[in-house]
Amino acid sequence: MDTQRPCRGCGPEWPLTEADVARMLGKLGSRVACVPDEVYRRRLAACGDCSSLLHGHTCAHCGCIVAVRAKLADRGCPHPASSRWN
Repeated sequence: MDTQRPCRGCGPEWPLTEADVARMLGKLGSRVACVPDEVYRRRLAACGDCSSLLHGHTCAHCGCIVAVRAKLADRGCPHPASSRWN
């Protein structure tokens, strides 16, 4: 998979920073069910090893920011072959 192509909703002119991701995670607060930190770390590690990760933060299959999706308890890995989070 080409990890240099722009993501679906953004383009190369819209870089995502660590501060942007932290702000997104901070907005989750207690409004949604989140996984425990250990589960979150395992999910992020699986995403980090996946060839479908674009620009270090975007999933090529669903277009989500993986650091946010991995934190949500009701979400799963969208990889079409099989979940990388199992």
